[in-house]
Amino acid sequence: SILENLDEFFIDSLNNDNYLLIEKNIYNMILNENKNYDSKNYKIVLEFDIKSSLKRNEEVKEAYTILVIGKDFTKSNDVNMLFTINTRTREIMILSIVRDYHMPIYGTNEKDNISVLNIYGEDIPRKSIGYFFGVDIDFVIEFDTTDFVKIIDKIGGLEYCNAKEYYTTHTVTLGTYNDDGKLVDNGDRKWGKLRVRSGCFTYSGIEILTILRERTKIDYHENQRQLNCRKVLKSVVEKILSQSNLLNYTSVLDSFDGLYETDLNRKTITTLVRSMIANNDYKVYEYLATGKQSRGWVYKNTKWGWPVTPDMDQVKEIKAKIQEVLNNK
Repeated sequence: SILENLDEFFIDSLNNDNYLLIEKNIYNMILNENKNYDSKNYKIVLEFDIKSSLKRNEEVKEAYTILVIGKDFTKSNDVNMLFTINTRTREIMILSIVRDYHMPIYGTNEKDNISVLNIYGEDIPRKSIGYFFGVDIDFVIEFDTTDFVKIIDKIGGLEYCNAKEYYTTHTVTLGTYNDDGKLVDNGDRKWGKLRVRSGCFTYSGIEILTILRERTKIDYHENQRQLNCRKVLKSVVEKILSQSNLLNYTSVLDSFDGLYETDLNRKTITTLVRSMIANNDYKVYEYLATGKQSRGWVYKNTKWGWPVTPDMDQVKEIKAKIQEVLNNK
């Protein structure tokens, strides 16, 4: 496949009339982030959008897994969380995975960071994560940063608690990781960056997104960032549940239509929501899949990055816990 030899293709294209159908994020990854190539030597002859949707899975189970993927504006999988749910025993296991997790790509002998598994195929993140952790993933929920901001604003913002005050690295904006802002300091903004105060405060959707993008100003960097993402996602669910009851939960769910994509059927969603509203004794187990970080080639071997080699002892523990939650009676 020509996609497995991108380096050869881009070099050969300088001297031949070659054309390649390529996703925009891969193109940007190679020509805008890789110093080996100069984008002035290449020309985009046609751009078009393709709309795909997840095919609804109508199977209804009492115990199942849900892969939650949050995409940033470059379409990379910034947030990867695997939920294992058992409504019989009222147990939920939440597995967060760092975005540089360097893992096998399903159906190949290759490895790459989990954040870019989607460039190998639409269903590859689901198949790769499921296979690696020893489970068939039943459902997928996908959302992007723009819709995530809308969800938080729709529920009236979100309280976020922070121990140490800082100004964010990135400016408060969508569609870019711009670090240069020109707004004057008005207490909560400084050159367009957000002041994350010490203590608990309510933030808007765009402010929560800016907080969740932070890696450099917080302890434990990417590990803590994933924990922050999990904390916020749990807070979103808790706030939605707090605004719902056994009579109005369907209208609450309907209000979020179009802000996420899923193959999860409506009966499974409503059964889970009703169970969580009626029972406040769900046991929640939380894990963060991480490992040893080092230098290496990532993104189809086009970029020198910081891949995280999985801790296989931890993977073994995670696999066992997933099966335990699924099989408990």
